[in-house]
Amino acid sequence: MLFDIAIVDDDADDAGKLAELIEKYFGGSRDSCEIKTYGSAVTFCENFRADFDVIFFDISMPDMSGMDAARFIRERDKRVVIVFVTNMVQCAIEGYTVQAFDFIVKPINEGSFFIKFDRILAAVRAKSDDSMVTLNAADGTKRVAVRDIKYIEVRNHHLTYHTADGEFLVRGTISAAERELEAYHFGRCNSCYLVNMKHISDFGGDWVTVGGDRLKISQTKKQAFLGALAKYFGGGAC
Repeated sequence: MLFDIAIVDDDADDAGKLAELIEKYFGGSRDSCEIKTYGSAVTFCENFRADFDVIFFDISMPDMSGMDAARFIRERDKRVVIVFVTNMVQCAIEGYTVQAFDFIVKPINEGSFFIKFDRILAAVRAKSDDSMVTLNAADGTKRVAVRDIKYIEVRNHHLTYHTADGEFLVRGTISAAERELEAYHFGRCNSCYLVNMKHISDFGGDWVTVGGDRLKISQTKKQAFLGALAKYFGGGAC
């Protein structure tokens, strides 16, 4: 997959170091990237087109701050993953207002950056509308869009994929399905159900409503599931 990445930072040295880290990351990956750097948030906003997957904003910049630029961009692009790069940790919490995915503290540590960047790219993949899975159903092979999967149910070594186009029965394990869909905001509400959080319409107590179906939240899965759900509805920020 090709990732389009923007770095908006008035400090050319900082922008260059971040670009080097990103290029180093992709040096060991089968994916690739295109990076564009901007020394001014004003220039970036004046020339903005909604074709970036990730935007790294420095918060403290003259004329227009990274936070103000992010607000401008979010009004025009709800999909793009926004990350703040800053030495002003106290300001990063404001990123929730623009659904920022994360923030990175300067000076950037390579190891921690690579860990965060794994999550950033996983979020980009999750937002991609063309992500598909292949199901070897009893009546033939099906290609199903990840976004159309409501939840997956396991019974007697078979999985039922409840989708916008109907139900598909395949042989498999829910653990394998969970690994395949790890990057796409699915979570286990109990041992029987793997839920697409995009399709959750209501939750409370020990129940969650997914695609019109009411599913039980088990006590053993509750803390992790509700934590993942809160993160999802918070825009992925942490």
